[in-house]
Amino acid sequence: MLPFAFLAASLRASSSSAISLRPNFSKAAADLRRFLTAEDNNAVAWNLSGLCEAQLGNLKAAFRAYERATALDAAFKEAWLNLAQLHRESGAGKVALRHFERALAATGGKYPQALQMRGLCHHGMGRTALALADFQGVLRLEPNHAEALCMAGVCCQSLGRLRRGAARLQTGRCRNLRSCAYVLLGARRRRRNRAASTPRSAFLCSQYPSPCPPKKLLFASAG
Repeated sequence: MLPFAFLAASLRASSSSAISLRPNFSKAAADLRRFLTAEDNNAVAWNLSGLCEAQLGNLKAAFRAYERATALDAAFKEAWLNLAQLHRESGAGKVALRHFERALAATGGKYPQALQMRGLCHHGMGRTALALADFQGVLRLEPNHAEALCMAGVCCQSLGRLRRGAARLQTGRCRNLRSCAYVLLGARRRRRNRAASTPRSAFLCSQYPSPCPPKKLLFASAG
């Protein structure tokens, strides 16, 4: 059975209850381990195994699976991206950046997901100008990318470009972008009037979608 069909069958067997819609990552991970004993050189299966292990919190196993996938296929962009994201979530930002570079190298730099996540990594490390460059790279490839528009606006605000930041937020499709634009414009007025403290550079929209929510599959590929 092909890895994707194998994984789908495992996830569908989530529980004996027809009411439960939660995928059973434990079963999927166990099935993939058995699959890989017979097909150890299947990079796609290793990437899928890493996804399942990461959902279960088995980070060492997830790292090993992603590293095995990238060792088997150096151009496997999804595996490089998953490996980079796992390092980022583990607090190893510099290591993550090296793996983001590998994901981008595999696509000639035209990989919006990798640019977006590398931008978030730069932003989390306080490298606002580099983060903005990455978000702008995403927008060159996908002009209506809502999260890139949001984060580009945040970076513009942090760099003191408040009008441009608000304009970027207003052009988005996300239902929260307009209210975020008002936040930026309000910050600009406060700075002009000097009647309040310096505006915070943190994103102030409480409903901004998390770039990598926990317990969520990241990137897979049919190979």
